[in-house]
Amino acid sequence: MRMRSTATATSRSSELEYAYANPNSPLPIATKVVASGFILARISFRTILFKKWKQAYWVQYGPNTIYIFRSVADYEDWLRNPYHDQKQRDYLVKLKIDFIADLLQPDVTEYKMTHVSRKNYSKHKPLYHQFKLERWMDFGPTIVAAFASQDPKEVDALRTVISQCKRNASNAGEWSQQPAVAYNNGSVASSPPAPIPNAALVVAHHHQQNTGYQNYQY
Repeated sequence: MRMRSTATATSRSSELEYAYANPNSPLPIATKVVASGFILARISFRTILFKKWKQAYWVQYGPNTIYIFRSVADYEDWLRNPYHDQKQRDYLVKLKIDFIADLLQPDVTEYKMTHVSRKNYSKHKPLYHQFKLERWMDFGPTIVAAFASQDPKEVDALRTVISQCKRNASNAGEWSQQPAVAYNNGSVASSPPAPIPNAALVVAHHHQQNTGYQNYQY
């Protein structure tokens, strides 16, 4: 009886919560999150100009879209908070890349990744594996973002997802609702967001204590 009462109370609490949810900003569909991971990023003009890496968290949403967040906490807030209006929810997203919709903009022709390069920013520290994502326009390329990690598996995981999104976008006319490719990069680490039921959520794990990464504010 006690368990039944607890379940009933939880159900009523959930119903009350969603009764006050913002109808103009529906929650993202959790089962569309099919891959995720940590990465260092340069997204803003300032970070690109001054070459400053900041920790970020990415997710693949559906077959052809990638979202970049400042942190896992921002991602969870974006995904699960029913009270946000659309402006508040969008503010949590540092960068959104839609490999179909973005190419419908005037002068945009395609997205390209540069080859992975390795760089040592200070003596006696591990190399950074890094690459850029470029948006090609009629007049030439522009840098959308730069990504890096001391763990090459984190870089490989994001590059694999970008390649998959590009393939899905190019085959959009023939794409059927098949699950996205699952990526097991074998890296070990801190826990990602709690597993989402029925979603093929795959996480590029991360050891903050081993890499020395820190959380930054953008």
